[in-house]
Amino acid sequence: MPFDQNAHSRWIPYTTDAIAEVSYDPLSDTHIPFRASLNHFHQNWAHIHSSRPQLFLRPQSIEELRLIVILAGKCQKRVTVIGSGHTPNALTCTPGWMVSLDDFQEVLKVNEDTREITVQSGIRLYQLHRVLDGLGLAMPNLGTISEQSISGAISTATHGSSLHHGLISDDITGLTILLSNGDLVKCFRDGTTDPKIFDENDGLSLFRAALVSLGSLGVITSITFQARKAFNLAWTQTLHPHIDVITHWNSQIFGAAEYERVWWYPYTGKALHWSAAPTTLPPTPSPPSWFGTTIGYHINQLMLLTTVYFPSLTPLAEKAMFYMQYGYHLHSSAKGTVTGVSVSVEAMSMNCLYRQYVNEWSIPLSAGPEFLHRLQSWLLGKRYDVHKIPFDNTVSSTRVYAHSPIEVRPSYPALDHRGEEFRPYLDTHQKGEPSLYINATLFKPYGKDIPGREKFYEVFEWLMKEYGGKPHWAKNWTTLSKRDFRSIYGQDLEKWVEIRRRVDGNGVFLNDFVKLYLEDGNGDGELDEVEGMFGEKGGEKPVEKEAKWKGKQAVRRLSDESDVTMTASSGSLRGSLLAGSYEHLRASETEMSFMEVEGPPPFAEL
Repeated sequence: MPFDQNAHSRWIPYTTDAIAEVSYDPLSDTHIPFRASLNHFHQNWAHIHSSRPQLFLRPQSIEELRLIVILAGKCQKRVTVIGSGHTPNALTCTPGWMVSLDDFQEVLKVNEDTREITVQSGIRLYQLHRVLDGLGLAMPNLGTISEQSISGAISTATHGSSLHHGLISDDITGLTILLSNGDLVKCFRDGTTDPKIFDENDGLSLFRAALVSLGSLGVITSITFQARKAFNLAWTQTLHPHIDVITHWNSQIFGAAEYERVWWYPYTGKALHWSAAPTTLPPTPSPPSWFGTTIGYHINQLMLLTTVYFPSLTPLAEKAMFYMQYGYHLHSSAKGTVTGVSVSVEAMSMNCLYRQYVNEWSIPLSAGPEFLHRLQSWLLGKRYDVHKIPFDNTVSSTRVYAHSPIEVRPSYPALDHRGEEFRPYLDTHQKGEPSLYINATLFKPYGKDIPGREKFYEVFEWLMKEYGGKPHWAKNWTTLSKRDFRSIYGQDLEKWVEIRRRVDGNGVFLNDFVKLYLEDGNGDGELDEVEGMFGEKGGEKPVEKEAKWKGKQAVRRLSDESDVTMTASSGSLRGSLLAGSYEHLRASETEMSFMEVEGPPPFAEL
């Protein structure tokens, strides 16, 4: 259909009438679809954070995604991209425009010789596993779950449980990202981009920044990663007293197998050590699991719920749950050991059971024994001279308790990925040495918070800082500030912020999370998000409420030095937007300046 001034008129209160101009594609002589919906309620899987975005958008093509991004910039709206919503903190929450990539789940290219595969960024990991399995391939490294999208997993620095593998993003060889100006940029591991973004002398890598982007650089649209041949894992799981884990930390516990982890149970004096190595043996039947039965699942949750109202029962409940899960089949052998063979995905995954708070940090692997000893001593109420933690173990005269297990996982990038040129700027690994990720999970039985959560996490984070800890970007840490992150990441954070500002000059992707913890904003170029809906053009009656522009409005300063609102002719606007560029707004004969204004957004002429 030809150009229609009333195209997408339903959305004018949210986008202004700019939507007709921006959505028109002269090549096809049609308007690009704008797939939006209202009244969407977003809540993360843990049911901790939620938000109601003004618009919920689900594009089905790059053109539709570009339309959203460009419109957002014009309408002073911020864009937040979501995947599965498994991030337990507020990273994905927004009152602005929320974009789902659930229709970006295609496999784009498979190179059978190199085992490289290119997929759209919205594909869930469990969907990707099925695709890879059909090709006789597998991902070399996985986190605990596979419900998240691949772009969400890499954007928040998801890691595995291995001293031979680092972040999941270590296996990424290239990615494509849509920037706020509409440019689609390909990024490669060697730091180059197509088209070129930075000068070589800048020493900046968009690839390294995008590997852990926190969703605030642009929209990652596709990812190319290195798979490996499908493999099974022969695993061994052994129950140890805490003292044995500490004693054999660097010999039998960590470093002996490709994949390893420990589940630490504070109230039983026991720890479960799991290790696995690739094998050609076929999978064996899974051992019985109390947690895996319907009755076990609910009885355990009921016991946890009881401790919400009677916290002092926590150690007893934890011991009961431990022995119901492990008592029978582990103690049936002399050494308390169970072995088996599983497909790699099944072996590396874990059932998270109930909704939960998750607080995970990395510290040097060598500091692990001392950290666990001090934390456990504090939880058990031992003397200060034992744990040296300057916090009382009570809240309103009630002891503070934790849930089990405390998950302990080693991680270290492969030898050919340890150089600075390969590491993301916001890498959560310790620099120059193996890392230990320690995860303190607190369940929410039937949606109820346990008492003392804030105190326990305050102590946990204080102790992490004692050992130079780095928090996981997607978890529920509570005591950190901008100053902390600047201290932790130093020049790496400065470079990441510089890149973020240069590729998103008006802050379309600058989410509240990043503003709160990592940067103060973009200065004069940053948009101040318009809330609510826009008034009807030329009418006296506002739609809902008329938004006020409270930030700095971009204007052109012409040769006669007069200030006018930024406008562009329909022809040049259409052509340049479809080309994915704002160069017509940065013409050499004009000079951009900013002036403080207040009033309706100046979109009448767009």
